[in-house]
Amino acid sequence: MRAIQRGFALLIVVILFGLVLAPKVMAGGGIGLAPASIELSDAMRGGEYDQTLVLFNPGDGETYYTLGTEEGEAAAWVSYYEHERSESPIEGILVPGNTHMPIMVRFNIPEEAANRTYEVRLLVEAALAPPGAAAPGPRKESLGGAAVTLRIASDVTIHVTGTQILTADVTSIMVENTEVNYPLRTTIHLRNTGNVDARPEIQVEAWRDEQRVREFVFADEVLKPGANAVIVGEGDTTGMEDGEYLVKVSVRLGGEEIGSYEGEVSLFPVGTLTRRGDLVALEIEGEPYVGRVLRILGTFANIGQIETMAQLIVEVYRDGSLIGMEEGREIRVLPKQTEVVRAYYELNEPGDYQFKAHVYYEGRVTDTTESTLQVTFAPSQHELARDGRPVAIHSILELPSLIVQGDRRALYFGVGVTLFMLALIWTGVSTLAQRRKGDHSKA
Repeated sequence: MRAIQRGFALLIVVILFGLVLAPKVMAGGGIGLAPASIELSDAMRGGEYDQTLVLFNPGDGETYYTLGTEEGEAAAWVSYYEHERSESPIEGILVPGNTHMPIMVRFNIPEEAANRTYEVRLLVEAALAPPGAAAPGPRKESLGGAAVTLRIASDVTIHVTGTQILTADVTSIMVENTEVNYPLRTTIHLRNTGNVDARPEIQVEAWRDEQRVREFVFADEVLKPGANAVIVGEGDTTGMEDGEYLVKVSVRLGGEEIGSYEGEVSLFPVGTLTRRGDLVALEIEGEPYVGRVLRILGTFANIGQIETMAQLIVEVYRDGSLIGMEEGREIRVLPKQTEVVRAYYELNEPGDYQFKAHVYYEGRVTDTTESTLQVTFAPSQHELARDGRPVAIHSILELPSLIVQGDRRALYFGVGVTLFMLALIWTGVSTLAQRRKGDHSKA
């Protein structure tokens, strides 16, 4: 009997160590990348340039590496290939342990790229899942209790040159009256008539009593060749007094002025301009099943004379009884503009639901709009119940894959389930042994 108990004790220790150490083994490995930086000089618009990267896998096992870029203006120019003769781009590659593998990165410079310097970062990450998995995630390693993603980057600098035509037409410039402490809004309509991207610079000056009291500069918008654009610039009026101001607007492109405007604008005391808005539509998105989250979307129209902060407020009823109230995030809505305001609600029980919504703005509320919905259990939940496989058991069956992926909650739950099952086995074996001992004593 003691031998059997010692054997089960050893089994418990082995299983616990296996569960604890398995994620760490999977999280091991590393990554290397060369070169650390790339520079393309005199890159022509419409040109295609290939460079070779070398991936290093210093770990013992093969690792799948995902290939990408940081977000940026030149990120869309980048694509990866297994080698020079490849025709189809790749998003990742499998590299055996203790080896290195060359891959090709291609840069396609658009015809509309302007003559200047662009920067982009090439990113390589060690992924948890192998090729063909539904959604490989980044591999993380635990260092001192913190999860660290195994990632490395190569910095690329691209100098674009070539013959360019940088021109644009300004069709209108408008400056709106506003209130003290509200933005002074300037709207410019223009068209890019050149063959490269255009980044116009807009300078707005506010003058009073022949003194310049405020200056704003906007240069964030990029226009593609042939594109029409409406650029809205907003300047801070905090600290400015109410009254009349002379506003001077200058639009420059490539160092040359392509449009200008001078005119009077009024800065009114707070509360002078009309605030008014309407909730013109209400829509419910999402599956009407218990456990799902609904998106409640309201379409708010600002028909007043000044911008406003708008927030969706929703009363939730189930089977005629009020069960809760949801408040969405406030968003800013410009005058004469329409925006979608949102709230979210999680369905916890089946029943007939009614959603009564209104929008709160500047101390005012719109009329209430209603929507109804019948909520049931999801078909999958019914199927699991009929098959005798509750959701909890279904989750237990997924534990091994979750533990391999480094899910700590799955690990702890798995340890608990393992201990519980071993305790049951231990109890059964002990009971059986005692019965046998009793039978021998009777004999």
